[in-house]
Parts: sequence; C-alpha cells; structure tokens
Amino acid sequence: MLFKKRKGSMMIEVMAYLVCSFLIISLFLRFYVGMMKEYNDGLSFFMETDYAYQTFETLKVDLYTDREQFLLVDNVLHIKKSDNIGNSLQLRQKDNRLIYLYGGKVMELCHGLKDVQMRQMGEVLFIKLIFGEVTYERAFHLAK
Repeated sequence: MLFKKRKGSMMIEVMAYLVCSFLIISLFLRFYVGMMKEYNDGLSFFMETDYAYQTFETLKVDLYTDREQFLLVDNVLHIKKSDNIGNSLQLRQKDNRLIYLYGGKVMELCHGLKDVQMRQMGEVLFIKLIFGEVTYERAFHLAK
C-alpha cells in the first residue's frame, strides 16, 4: 500500500512540473512574440518614413532644378525639363510603387504605397504619400 501511494504522488509531482514548465514557456513565448510584433511595427514605420523623406527630397531636386513647366493630369505629374537636360519626366503610381518615367527608363522612388494623391492649388503642388500605417504630405511652391 505504501508503495502505491508513493508512486501516485510522484506522478502528481511530474505532472505539476510539466504544467508549470508549459506555463513558463508559454509566457516567455508570448512575451517574445509581442516584442517581435512591436519591433516589426517600428521597423515598418521607420522604413515608410525613410521612403517618404527620400522621395520628397528627390522630388524637391527635380522640381526646383532645370524645370521649364509642369502639368498635373489624372494624378500623373508631367515635368518638362529645360532643353539642356532634354527629358520630360512623368511621376505616377504603379501598383504599390511610385515611379519616374523618363525616356524609356523607369526609376522607382519608393514602394509599399497604398495610394498617392497629387493636387494643385495655384502654383503650389501637394503630394500625399499614403502608406499602410502613416501618411505624409508635402507642398512644393513651383512659381518661376
């Protein structure tokens, strides 16, 4: 009789250790998954911010140097450069990317976009880049 009681209590201890181990492992796993989700969210935010900054800086240079005229038609920006440059540029959204078309070449400015909205008020051009979590808008004064 004494032997059976001891064997049963040993099984209860083993089961208690297994349950406690499972709870501790699941808590650490939940903590790790939460940290990784926060890390990925922060990383995507910083990547989208970097894409927007880089895009706006590239546009600033292209809109303010050697530009003859610009035209906004159906959310596509046409930029005519001066004769010494010789190309006209088109800024448009294709799928989830913002691209430049010049000549027969394509240059990708940024990707991961949900939408791009361009509007013109007088001589001011507003470009809004809409990403998954954040939206950035910048205005360019294009008077000569």
